[in-house]
Amino acid sequence: MATTIIFLLALTALVFAHELGHFLVARFFKVRVDEFAIGFPPRLFSWKRGQTEYTFNLLPIGGYVKIFGEDPEDTPPEGEAKREHFASKPRYAQALILVAGVTFNIIFAYLLFLGALTTGLPLPLPADKPGAVTINSVLPDSPAETAGFMTGDVILSVNSGEGSVETNKVTDFQAFVSGNEGGSLKVKIRRGGEEKEIPVTPIAGIVENGGAIGIGLSAYASRAEVLKSAPITAFRMTYNSVKGVTLGFYNFIIGAFKGESNIKDVAGPVGIAGMVGSAAKEGLPYFLSFLAYISINLAVINILPFPALDGGRLLFVGIEGALGRNLPARFQRYTNAVGFVLLILLMIFITYRDILKLF
Repeated sequence: MATTIIFLLALTALVFAHELGHFLVARFFKVRVDEFAIGFPPRLFSWKRGQTEYTFNLLPIGGYVKIFGEDPEDTPPEGEAKREHFASKPRYAQALILVAGVTFNIIFAYLLFLGALTTGLPLPLPADKPGAVTINSVLPDSPAETAGFMTGDVILSVNSGEGSVETNKVTDFQAFVSGNEGGSLKVKIRRGGEEKEIPVTPIAGIVENGGAIGIGLSAYASRAEVLKSAPITAFRMTYNSVKGVTLGFYNFIIGAFKGESNIKDVAGPVGIAGMVGSAAKEGLPYFLSFLAYISINLAVINILPFPALDGGRLLFVGIEGALGRNLPARFQRYTNAVGFVLLILLMIFITYRDILKLF
């Protein structure tokens, strides 16, 4: 139940960001917005401010803004009302209104990444960069497991009796351990707020060359460094996520034409709800970063040039601009209706597969 509530709240936030983009840019170009709705009917409650009715509906599975003149079959009115009609605006204004939802999802993702970093999301560093060297895995039946090392331990220094090194790089620790195969080492670690020394002996056979104790390591930036660089780091995370998700969709679509993609790799609402619940259990920073990734996925999906999506409608605007005239309104409506039905059928199929995975 808790997972469902968290998922619905997260979905509401993502939909609100998306629709807010359409709403604000439409109003910027003085296009009338008749309704701003969260969820789908039946209606729970609403209020009207200015020309817009703000609505909360019973089914929290999406949302929409009803823009005056967005329906291609609506004939632009005459007189003063024509100025507020979507189809009466220049093509570039129509395009910016359509792409605004995707843009706001990306902006929202940036803010979520920024929130994740400022609330404690660890920032991994390259192995040769100084940072907090932290154990992220312990090999079963290894010297490290026998000695009592645990995931999350921060390594402070390592001592061989003949020499010691303060460890702030993964490569430094690995080199020291590798050169002391068979020797007795004392590794100073911090666990929680307590520091302690753990004796351990590196052995051969765990790695190809030299000794090892059987731990996986990562270096993380300090909190001060994370907070200092958070705005730039959040931008990089957003850029890399958009790039990665876009490339992933491209490869999936190309693979589908080649018969190489597998629909099993696609998660629907049920699967995503489970992942959102798992991320929430990991803590607020992980929940925010996962929500940012979902927001970017929503943006990339919506910009695809498929009927009923923002990208499909944007494609129509581009074609109309190239032709210098409007496409037939009935063609647009039927195409969008077919696209919508196909998307719903795909969603039902994916949801059915997600439910089967639960049993």
